[in-house]
Amino acid sequence: NRTVENSEDFIEHEPYKIITKDKKERWVLDQTVIKRDERGEVTHFIGYIIDITKTIELKHENELLRHRVKLAVDSTKDGIWEWNLKTNEAYLSQEWKNMLGYSDSELPNNSETFFKLIRFEDKEKVKNAIDAHLKNSEIPYKTEMRFLCKDGSYKWVLARGKAFFDEDNIPFKMIGSHVDITQQKESERKFNEVFSQLQEAQKIAKIGLWEFTHSNEKVVWSDEMFNIVEIQKEDFDNTYKSFVRVIHPDDLEEFNVAYHDSLSADETCEVTHRLLMPDGRIKYILEKFSTELESDGTPKISRGVVQDITEFKMLDASVRTERQRFKTFIDGASDGLFIINKDLELVDYSKVAKDMLGYSDEEMLKLSVTDWDTKMSKDDLVRYFEELTEKPIVFETVHKRKDGSMYTAAITAVRISTDGENFINASVRDISEMRKLQDALLYEKGFIETIIQSANAVIVAINSDGRMIKFNAYAEKFTGYTQEEISKEPYGWKCLVAPEIIDNLFAIIENAKQGAIVKSYQNPWYSKSGEARMFEWSNALVKKEDGSMDYILSIGLDITQNEEQKAFLKLLMNSQSHMIILADGLGFKYVNQAVLDFFGCNSLDELRSKYSCIYDTFEKDDTYFHLGKVSDDEHWIQTLQSFPAEKQIVSIYSSKHKIKRAFKVNIEDYGQAKARLLTFVDISDTIAKQLQLQYASYHDALTKAYNRAYFDENYQSLLNAHSINEELTAIAMIDIDHFKPINDEHGHSVGDIVLKKLVEIIHTHSRQSDTLVRWGGEEFLLLLSIKNRTNLYKILNSLREKIQNFKMPIIDNITVSIGATLHSSERTVEESIKDADESLYIAKNSGRNKVVVN
Repeated sequence: NRTVENSEDFIEHEPYKIITKDKKERWVLDQTVIKRDERGEVTHFIGYIIDITKTIELKHENELLRHRVKLAVDSTKDGIWEWNLKTNEAYLSQEWKNMLGYSDSELPNNSETFFKLIRFEDKEKVKNAIDAHLKNSEIPYKTEMRFLCKDGSYKWVLARGKAFFDEDNIPFKMIGSHVDITQQKESERKFNEVFSQLQEAQKIAKIGLWEFTHSNEKVVWSDEMFNIVEIQKEDFDNTYKSFVRVIHPDDLEEFNVAYHDSLSADETCEVTHRLLMPDGRIKYILEKFSTELESDGTPKISRGVVQDITEFKMLDASVRTERQRFKTFIDGASDGLFIINKDLELVDYSKVAKDMLGYSDEEMLKLSVTDWDTKMSKDDLVRYFEELTEKPIVFETVHKRKDGSMYTAAITAVRISTDGENFINASVRDISEMRKLQDALLYEKGFIETIIQSANAVIVAINSDGRMIKFNAYAEKFTGYTQEEISKEPYGWKCLVAPEIIDNLFAIIENAKQGAIVKSYQNPWYSKSGEARMFEWSNALVKKEDGSMDYILSIGLDITQNEEQKAFLKLLMNSQSHMIILADGLGFKYVNQAVLDFFGCNSLDELRSKYSCIYDTFEKDDTYFHLGKVSDDEHWIQTLQSFPAEKQIVSIYSSKHKIKRAFKVNIEDYGQAKARLLTFVDISDTIAKQLQLQYASYHDALTKAYNRAYFDENYQSLLNAHSINEELTAIAMIDIDHFKPINDEHGHSVGDIVLKKLVEIIHTHSRQSDTLVRWGGEEFLLLLSIKNRTNLYKILNSLREKIQNFKMPIIDNITVSIGATLHSSERTVEESIKDADESLYIAKNSGRNKVVVN
């Protein structure tokens, strides 16, 4: 009516729906032409109805998609950008601007803003990446750059983008995202810094690493391994045998046993062995290794740490460290996007999300959240869905890929609504590598700190300002200063060194700033109390990323004792009136003046020409120790040390003075070359009387065996002597069978003869180091040193047979019962004697004339 009244000739109605015969709704567009006569009156209408159902549906779907994309962009942490290549206009999302600390209104939306904020050093790289992508769309646009933030700092950003091309294959637009990877870059920088420190520590501490892959039998060595084993890289064939062939033949079996034990044990194995160098040199190696097993228990990868401890062996100050090789791979992780309905089914997803899970497009649309989320139950997910609001929540979970592998996912989830239906929009970031990197960083920091703080040496670090930023526990203990005191101000460590060498140390720091380092030198340190010690220093220069000096790492080994020992020993020896001899396995190494005077020699060479060793001068007198008391398989010093203290006495004849003198011998281990310091104290004037008194107080008057008073005073030294010789201690109780009838029938005089003869038999068939004690009546205690339990029974049973077969005066023969036990340091002697007594009781009650070992 409006159209007719207004004399219009064409009508286009708003789209409306019609109902078809089959009851379906269709959208139509109605266009009508009005026909009039010459008076302008309407005569008829001509109309066209066009079916626009598909157009309306596509328009609706497009609006829905645009709405979802907008919500996804608003909820993600990525900065989104769009660049019109023809007009040079650009759209920068609010999240993009917020990432750099700007509000939406503070930055204009144009490409000049975008490129202006890129750090100068990164601009050419970004331009090259964009040009490459625009020239060839198959080359993805992906690069890292730094953007200037509002506060003047820079943020690292991972950029991804895609160009769109028109029909003439000319790019007209690019769309992309920026992800803030600053924290990841910082972790990577710190990791590289720690790794560099670890490499330096390996060189300084002479630590090598190796890894053996069992599937291909290939070995990988660190650079320091080649230095330790002294094999050129080109001569290394990456096999287990390359290392084994330089192991000392005497240590090879022990090494192989330890290594093969590690293949099945879920623990770290350790072995110390020697390397035999081609020129005959010996190196001492501390090696630790462990094996990572497959799920079926077979070995997968063996890893080992090798430390050259040769110097520490020679200096008797071994530094043992353990290190486990690490391997961590870092990759930047960008966000994936999931849209999930109320039934937890996947409605839509981004390509990054699909790549994270490893499924195809067809497989993705068949998945629900429970197919990849292994940490949260279905009930938990439903509850999250119901409680979720338009305010984002952030949490972590674990996702499972198609291949079964897992990764830790950081989720940012928000509820979105479309056409009255609620969905979850979830932004997912793979943070597995970042977690591994952080763990590795913490481990390596702790590992290096453990090396520094547990080292038996001074370890310090001095930065370019001259401040001592590291001062380990050994340094604190010696100097009496704390880390805080020394590092309080630059050059606060001057109190530790002599004034005359301070300028030299300043010069070392200045040279280090120029990239040069003095690798080693010697100088003393002084403690707070004034004590001085000489140190040998090894230095390494640690640099920053830009090549400038970060700090000097110095390790100081205390060599004071080595320098002082020679002078002190000579002074000490010549100041003594006792004869003092420093001897090794080859004879006299050094003697004091008292020795030369006693033997009437003018020099050590003259003494050596007369005697090959001091034992050549011992008189063969059974009252004293002499070589006749040493068995063929023992060293005379070992035998002498196994004797009780009061028996460690020798008699020596002086050809100059024409007299025999008695000497008490004191023996001390000296140094690292198996040398011994022997002190001969002349006790000739008192020895006779002392021996008589001591003999009477320590021996049974009838049998001349030791008595209980002797045992009570000396059993500990006897046990110690056995321990020095690395032998076990056995205690045996010996009792004469049917001794009372002998006394009753033949009288006590015959019984006394039997007791004395028994002692003679035992002394005849036992060793000098064995100790026989009359315990009471006809009962005796025998203290023996043995190699193992089996030997104990054989020794005692042989002794029992010797006693049984001996023809006694008057009564023909006797038998004995013996009960014995092995003594251990965890028990008291009294407890071991009680065990031996119980074994004796068993022997006597099971027929007598037998040996029972507990």
